[in-house]
Amino acid sequence: MATVKGRPSMKFAVMGVTGSGKSTFIKIASGIDGVGIGHDLKSFTQSPEPFTFLNNGTSITLVDTPGFNDTDLNESDVLKAIADWLDWDYRNRPQMRLNGIIYLHNVMDPRMLGSSLRNLKMFRDLCGQDPLRNVLLVTTRWGMARRVDMEQAERREEQLRTDRKFWAGMLAGGARKVFWSD
Repeated sequence: MATVKGRPSMKFAVMGVTGSGKSTFIKIASGIDGVGIGHDLKSFTQSPEPFTFLNNGTSITLVDTPGFNDTDLNESDVLKAIADWLDWDYRNRPQMRLNGIIYLHNVMDPRMLGSSLRNLKMFRDLCGQDPLRNVLLVTTRWGMARRVDMEQAERREEQLRTDRKFWAGMLAGGARKVFWSD
């Protein structure tokens, strides 16, 4: 674990499709009110933005990233924005390397659309096999699932977990999966 100003420090990129709850996750996890959250049909986050907070004496930085399936940016623009930011951050703060990636998926999405599937494949290719132990796969919108259709959400989560087309291969490679009850 790196240290910044004498404190242990960790940094995670928060990724996923637009509307999966990345900014909401960061706002709630960090307690920072200044995290912008989109509520309209247009994507909100247009470039990576770090949010740093303390948790039990550890400085944690969560990097909000533009979503895949963005209304304004194509997939290569999203990946380029993330790669450019990571490159700049690495060159300017070499003591603070990325510790992992938190990938969010809305469990209430009725289907894994072709574009979402392509983005998931791109994410898997970006991570490669070796560093999968540093990937946390998070299903979101469980609060809504409890109000709407918990059974269906649980079936979707099981399919994500067991189908190699989705998360099964990454989980077998060391990624971990958690529920986030937002």
